[in-house]
Amino acid sequence: MAINIIKKEDSKIYFTLNGTDYEFNYEGLDAFIEAFYSNTEEATIECDDEFNEYKQLLQKILEECRKDDYIKAVNEAIESQKVIDELDNDDQEIVTDEN
Repeated sequence: MAINIIKKEDSKIYFTLNGTDYEFNYEGLDAFIEAFYSNTEEATIECDDEFNEYKQLLQKILEECRKDDYIKAVNEAIESQKVIDELDNDDQEIVTDEN
């Protein structure tokens, strides 16, 4: 998968992933991690020399989000959220049943 780092007319730096441009902010980096933490597809990051620091950042995030301990932590968080959601649903059913 090719990732391109670009600067747009608004002077902000973006990376393109699967045809979508993401700004280098929390939401954009979250989308990047989401796309790759459980995906072993090879990623190629391309950019002009002036964006090498951004490239290094994405490479490091890619490396870290594919580590077993990170994947394990994400999966545990997902399972915990499911339990919380089920408990919330059970609480709402109790409130509904009492009315």
